Amino acid sequence: MSGELETDDTFGESRTPDDELLDRLFARIVEDLSEGREVEVSTLLPDRPDLAERVQELVELASQVAVRSPSRWPTFAGYEIVRELGRGGMGRVFVARHHSLDREVALKTLPAQWARGRSRERFEREVRAVARLRHPSIVPIFDVGEHDGTPYFTMELVDIEDRHDARMTQPCDRSDLALESLPRSA
Repeated sequence: MSGELETDDTFGESRTPDDELLDRLFARIVEDLSEGREVEVSTLLPDRPDLAERVQELVELASQVAVRSPSRWPTFAGYEIVRELGRGGMGRVFVARHHSLDREVALKTLPAQWARGRSRERFEREVRAVARLRHPSIVPIFDVGEHDGTPYFTMELVDIEDRHDARMTQPCDRSDLALESLPRSA
């Protein structure tokens, strides 16, 4: 019966059959994502709407831990993903090759759960603000866009290990910043 408690001798925890079901589902989601298959939340356990919120959490967690093989990296219009640089709560950063310019860039994506509403507006506002700044210590933004509903921006790829890069040693003072002229609202 669903919800009946069992004891897990390994950790001394009480676990339900739902916990076991969700564990198996999580493993399947990670495998699917690692193999490059799309995961649609609405198709997972459609007969268990009581677990919908937990399933959504599993998909979000799995998307953070799934390791994609290089042949399965996401692609973006005009960019080929080379490798992942890092990830966090507000996005993932990749090394990407810009096809037409034949150069590597840093490409940052906003995760799906932040790609709408106020979070999306904030992302776009911050990208525009940083794009207007000019200073040797600030890495310039090259491009901003959306691909298959995923907002992204690209910027110069900087080797932070390179101690000779002036941007890594030059302090940034607000008075030194050049700001492109902002449009005035009426």
